[in-house]
Amino acid sequence: MLADNGICAIDEFDKMDISDQVAIHEAMEQQTISISKAGIQATLNARTSILAAANPIGGRYNRRQTLRANVAMTAPIMSRFDLFFVVLDECSENVDWNLASHIVNVHRKKDEALNPEFTTEQLQRYIRYARTFKPKVLSYWDGANDRCRKQPKNILSNDTKISVPMTLKALAVIPTELLFVNSNR
Repeated sequence: MLADNGICAIDEFDKMDISDQVAIHEAMEQQTISISKAGIQATLNARTSILAAANPIGGRYNRRQTLRANVAMTAPIMSRFDLFFVVLDECSENVDWNLASHIVNVHRKKDEALNPEFTTEQLQRYIRYARTFKPKVLSYWDGANDRCRKQPKNILSNDTKISVPMTLKALAVIPTELLFVNSNR
């Protein structure tokens, strides 16, 4: 297996043939792949992390439905993934216009279209400064796993959906503001 001890990235996972889904299920469950060619049978290691991307049915994500109803994947395959990230394209004429203009300008004007917010020197100084921090996890998070296990199991029913609207900027800020403190201060 080419991705053994590495990462296997799969695009269009929802359009994968059923026989391929069965094969990938074996790789995800047992970390091996069985091959039978010309009367020779072999079992290859497939110790890999899988990063997969899938599109919603019909091309548009329906917020009123569950993730499973939006993506054409079987329950056994979905159960093999640890994390799901739903990336939504919010319809905004202004944002779409700005993005399209930027892409056209980059191709038309090349370097002139790029106006970096920071110079290379500023970025290098910031990286040097960031390396001086020695983050440590706050004590509140030490027992978080135990506290979650002690919560009643029936708080959330199977039909309950929890979603939090999140931007990439908000995701980038969470670890620095909530999870870590600077031990230098």
